[in-house]
Amino acid sequence: MLSIQRSATLALAMLGFAIPTHALALPAASDPALRRGFLADSVRVFRLEFDSTRTRLHSVSKGLASPANARRLAALLGGIDFVRRDAGAPHRCNGCPGRLNLGFQFGSGPQALGIQAAFPERAVYYSIGSDYIGSGFCDSVAAGLIEIARSTLVSDTAIAHYLLPGVMWDMPGGTQAQRTDTIHVEVVPVAIETPPPSYPAKARAAGIQGTVIVQALVGRDGEVKDARIRQSIPDLDEAALEAVRHWKFKPALAGGVPTAVWVAIPVKFSLH
Repeated sequence: MLSIQRSATLALAMLGFAIPTHALALPAASDPALRRGFLADSVRVFRLEFDSTRTRLHSVSKGLASPANARRLAALLGGIDFVRRDAGAPHRCNGCPGRLNLGFQFGSGPQALGIQAAFPERAVYYSIGSDYIGSGFCDSVAAGLIEIARSTLVSDTAIAHYLLPGVMWDMPGGTQAQRTDTIHVEVVPVAIETPPPSYPAKARAAGIQGTVIVQALVGRDGEVKDARIRQSIPDLDEAALEAVRHWKFKPALAGGVPTAVWVAIPVKFSLH
């Protein structure tokens, strides 16, 4: 995986465009090499695709970011928690659906800062010139990066129609969970059927009450697909989970399309 990402950043560094200049604000990048790179006078944006051998990425669409977008890119990418190369490449899922690779090149020449952003993993890979230097995750800024690429590469229909899906990653015990909380949704889920929990007799007799927070995955059909305890009251947890599993929702919408998202649901147990 690492050699594939390195080929992408090498490709960015070798593109060598003559680009007009504009001043960028210094972002809060923790690594000195990144701070210097983000001060570049220009930012190119690319959509990248693998070649037929799936060993190299090449540019299929490119454009120059506007001064405002360039400053925003510096702020978004500069705020990511950066991990040096010796910590290994980030890993989140295998065979993730909804593939999109974006490239961002700050400046030009041998000291250009090249960044590849891979979706839906939301992984980012950094290089200075031809040297791969490290990586990170861009969960909180993923939607912003795609938005800037979309506004820069306006004729690229692949980006225009791209919808960032949830990410699958391994959980303890060999199960998988889907993270969809970083998807930009225009309409959040609305509960339409909320059967109350059954109060456990032992908990009632013991005077136990309070609010259990359940994390629920609401599917595209409005049904609860998974439910987990986020804030626990041990004697009430199972009753809260059982109640939430029977809730029904109007699903969330992203780009006008029903979308699965996680929501936090408070389930209150009161003796009065």
